[in-house]
Amino acid sequence: MGPEQTDPAERLCVETLAAELRFLDDPDAFYAEGSVAGLERLAAELAGRGHAGDAGRTYTLLGQIEWFRARHDPAQEYLHRSLALFAGEPDSPDAASAHAELARLHMLSYRHVEAMTAARRTQDMAAGLGLPEVVGNAMVTGATAQYLSGDPAGIGELTTAVDFCRAGRLHALRRGLNNLATALQEEGDLRRSYALLDEMAEVGRSAGLGLTTSFSDESMRAYFAGDWNATLLSSAEFFGSSVAGDAPWEAQLRALCAGSGCCGRRTPGTTSSRLSGWPPGPDSPRSGGPRWLMGRCAGRCRAAVPTPPACSTTWRLSGRGTPRSPHGTGSRPLFPPRRWSGRRSCARPSRSWLATLPRQTLWVQAAGASAEAALLSAQSRHVEAATGHAVAVGLYDQIGDVTERALAQAAAGLAYLAGERPDAARPHLEAAASFAVGNCATGLLATLTPAVRAVRRRPASGPVARGRC
Repeated sequence: MGPEQTDPAERLCVETLAAELRFLDDPDAFYAEGSVAGLERLAAELAGRGHAGDAGRTYTLLGQIEWFRARHDPAQEYLHRSLALFAGEPDSPDAASAHAELARLHMLSYRHVEAMTAARRTQDMAAGLGLPEVVGNAMVTGATAQYLSGDPAGIGELTTAVDFCRAGRLHALRRGLNNLATALQEEGDLRRSYALLDEMAEVGRSAGLGLTTSFSDESMRAYFAGDWNATLLSSAEFFGSSVAGDAPWEAQLRALCAGSGCCGRRTPGTTSSRLSGWPPGPDSPRSGGPRWLMGRCAGRCRAAVPTPPACSTTWRLSGRGTPRSPHGTGSRPLFPPRRWSGRRSCARPSRSWLATLPRQTLWVQAAGASAEAALLSAQSRHVEAATGHAVAVGLYDQIGDVTERALAQAAAGLAYLAGERPDAARPHLEAAASFAVGNCATGLLATLTPAVRAVRRRPASGPVARGRC
């Protein structure tokens, strides 16, 4: 590390910088190699030598590393150590960065008020020190926390933060674009969300506070577009990639994969998230993120398409398998017609849960309509149930989610048929069957085929739709 006369504190700072660069280059390899312990040793040694600022900066880095791995308790401990060291020091860029990371940890923990308060404090400190990068990050954090609290004005604040970062060509722009795109997606505005993600892809991978969590944009776009084959292949590729690592923050795709077996096994990170120490509750990363973020998954999983007790999702519904899936390619109907009466044990708690959400987005409205429809079906009020599913169809169509729309159409068609309304059932059933054929969803198709034949009044041997699976 240099000549023998090199100052020990300077040597430790150089080692810390080298460790930070290794982490930013490959976070998962850094963690797997046990480098966190070495970095903690450097921080303790710096603190022991009286270099509070350098030690605080190192503990801030350790906190960032741990939250990136969705390990709440270690991240919080390191950041508290960092802030304790900076407490007796004048304001500095490193102190501002520590406060920024604490605000971000609060935001990721869904402690909205604490996150917004810490973000404002960080912004004021950074502005006084002339640190636009830290200001930008604090703006993104505060606005994101505001939106996650259920306040739609957070989208406007996020837009302002993105404009600030874009104008200053800040590293924080990538993170701001990511958060704003996610918020718009949750509002059901896929077009604007995609535009921001495309811009984010053009922004170079940044370092330091510009670090963002990994996700699979390709998989989610394919899912919304109704292309299950592309969804499953890109999901398997993503979860097996070095970019994803164990992808502890990929909440949306994991929600689709965990119940469905999209990757052929329990997806990486499921166990680690349980052991992370993240605060339990409906709004924590352990539960998959903000409550309304997962409304579309839970609503369909538990109510929109009444399922077997396991509450499986798209994958088992399809009856298909991937090269990584042990489920095989059986075509046994997943949803025998008698099961389409609805599962009150799932639909009732889903409806109650959805009603408590702080933000009633289009996704939540659609899931709520499906949950209510499932309860109506359970009471043999099939036509009313079909009307509820049809409402969900319209909402998913408004969003542009082809997959959810097709599944809601299947539910609507079968409910109409159960209510002896074959003319109303036919367009929904035919559209859902066409979707199933196009995606080789043999399980869904096996369920829909008898219903389609019934509304067409054709012999049992007649084809429902042409296509090869």
